[in-house]
Amino acid sequence: EAAAAAADALGMARLSETNRELKRMLVALLGDDMAYRMETLAAEKAMYMLKADFLERKGEQDADVAERMRISCELWRCKYHAAMQSRAELAHWHEAVAVPHLRRMLACTQQLLLE
Repeated sequence: EAAAAAADALGMARLSETNRELKRMLVALLGDDMAYRMETLAAEKAMYMLKADFLERKGEQDADVAERMRISCELWRCKYHAAMQSRAELAHWHEAVAVPHLRRMLACTQQLLLE
C-alpha cells in the first residue's frame, strides 16, 4: 500500500506540474494575444487619428473654397445690379435727350423735303 500511495503521490505531483505548466503556457498565450490586440488597437487608433486630421484639414479647405465662392457670387450679383442700374439710367437718358432730338431732326427733315 505504501508503494501505491507513493505512486499516487508521484502521479499527483506530475499532474500538478503538468497543470502548472499548462497554466503558464495559457497565461503566456493569452498575454501574447493581448499584446497583439493592444498593438493592433494602437495602430488602428493612429490610423484613425491621421484620417480624422486629414478630414478636418479637408473640411477647413472646403469651407475656405465655399467662402470664396460665396464672395465671388456676391460680387457678380452686385455687378449685375450695377449693370441693370446703368442700363435703366441709359434708357432714361435716351428717352429724355435722344428721342426729342431725333423728333426735331425728323421734323426738320420733313420740312426741308416739303420746301
